[in-house]
Amino acid sequence: MRERSAFLFRWILPLAQMVLCAALLWPLWPELGQQIHASLRAYGIVPRSIEQSDGTTGNSTPIVPDITSPEWRRKLRQKEERERIVAVLNGLGGIPEVAYAMVSPAHAVWVPNGMYTWIWLDISWPVLGMFFWFFAGRGIEALLSARKLPAPRIRWWEIVLALVMLAYGGGLAVAMVAGGELFETPLWRTFVLIGLMWFSLGVSVVLAGWWQRRLRRAASKVKLS
Repeated sequence: MRERSAFLFRWILPLAQMVLCAALLWPLWPELGQQIHASLRAYGIVPRSIEQSDGTTGNSTPIVPDITSPEWRRKLRQKEERERIVAVLNGLGGIPEVAYAMVSPAHAVWVPNGMYTWIWLDISWPVLGMFFWFFAGRGIEALLSARKLPAPRIRWWEIVLALVMLAYGGGLAVAMVAGGELFETPLWRTFVLIGLMWFSLGVSVVLAGWWQRRLRRAASKVKLS
């Protein structure tokens, strides 16, 4: 029977987190755009700047910020907090890159030429994290529509993914709470909420799989009787 749901959480959750990440990183878009352009130029996709006779590229002299000023430090702290929220929100998306770093000879994540590592993580983790958001949404659909509609069937490998969500969310929340004084900061409390959210999403998938298995067993007993 075809899967259907009253509300397509499998698409709502990935798209919602992409919109949220875009909003968080919006102040960084000029820097992100420069890095993307530099990477495209490194691969020859866009032409390099034409050098002048004196060997320069003709670009204006970059403005060097005063790194000792309180205003610069405040903006840097805000930028880092936004990036950390995006990273923690999509920490599961970093699993493929961490696995690559473990087996690569350099023991480092793959980064496109001409791009800073942290810029690449800002871009790649929300995209890779959509995979987990999609299956978390399927778990919610299956749990909410178990009795009313033909629910999406939760397979064994989705249960494995749910256990990874449980471990990540629970571990994150416990680690932040155990941080002592750090837990008093708004950023760390945000991390705790993100951890509890992923823990709850993992629980929803596990409960949906357990409920479906119970219904299948009940249906098979009815057929045999």
